[in-house]
Amino acid sequence: MKPAVLKEALLSYYASIEDRDKGVQLIKNHPYLADELVRLAFSKEQKREHIVASWVLERLITNAKYLSLYPYFTEFLKAFQYQTHESKRRPFAKLLYHHCQVKEHRDQLSAKEIDIIIACCFDTLLDAKKVAPKAHALKTIVYFKNHNDWVEDELKSYIEKELPTSSAAFKSSLRQILPF
Repeated sequence: MKPAVLKEALLSYYASIEDRDKGVQLIKNHPYLADELVRLAFSKEQKREHIVASWVLERLITNAKYLSLYPYFTEFLKAFQYQTHESKRRPFAKLLYHHCQVKEHRDQLSAKEIDIIIACCFDTLLDAKKVAPKAHALKTIVYFKNHNDWVEDELKSYIEKELPTSSAAFKSSLRQILPF
């Protein structure tokens, strides 16, 4: 199977979990396509195959636990900074949170990488329209609240501003991290 077939398969999938799982199975059956999937998911382009690739990658890493983000992490952070499409923001925010949940991964981050993570998360909080990417960004920032003096203050300020007018789903996410 050639990489072009991966693109064709991704274009035939929809947002359903069933289709995302088809993508996971495709990569499991043809592991040499994993790097191409990562390339498509990390692309700055916002075409449908890039969006679906990010959904499949998220399932491969977080649910199927077939791949690890660790070997791709530097590329992932570079790619995260350019994600503006709502449908790509959610899997990127979830993958970042999933990666940062592991203390060993957090301990291996450089100060520069942490700065990029914090910037990506605050950008997501300010720019994303949907709750899921914001919730993942919030939970990720909490891990790095003591990295710089201003992080915790900005996070508190953001929560105080958003809490009164937020949806029930977002309030629930905020309550999960309070008090941090």
